[in-house]
Amino acid sequence: MAFKRSSVVEKINDYSDIVGDHILKCVVYGNSLGCIEHWFSEIATFFEKIGKMEVKGSVKLKPSEYKTCLFDTYAEIGNKNDYDQELFHFKVKQVAGGDYPDFDITDNVIERLCNATKELCNVVCSMIASIKIRYSVREYKEVVKNIIFNYCV
Repeated sequence: MAFKRSSVVEKINDYSDIVGDHILKCVVYGNSLGCIEHWFSEIATFFEKIGKMEVKGSVKLKPSEYKTCLFDTYAEIGNKNDYDQELFHFKVKQVAGGDYPDFDITDNVIERLCNATKELCNVVCSMIASIKIRYSVREYKEVVKNIIFNYCV
């Protein structure tokens, strides 16, 4: 089913916070909490849902539009202070919820998170934008695992 462009962009923006949160947890905690496979699955599920969304009249967004909607929070950081604020937002949300252990915002965490996100963005945006191929959750999960494992603690 095709949706208005603004509806698709809005839904992708909604998913971007959850995807970013899960990428952050993978990078910060690795599998120390025994949750990494769950986080990989959730990220892959969101990618698959986004890949199924079609825009009325144009079928899909351009890869660059997926990048902007889904990954710009971490993939294109203008300066370190902006990045610290974004990480701080996630840290406060996690710690306040009491679900995850506290962690330090270090240059290493910032670098690993940014690099993981950029690499995911480079691969996943073209997968999501593909008109000919509909990727499965399993295929997205394999990509997510292969990339994020390189940046985990």
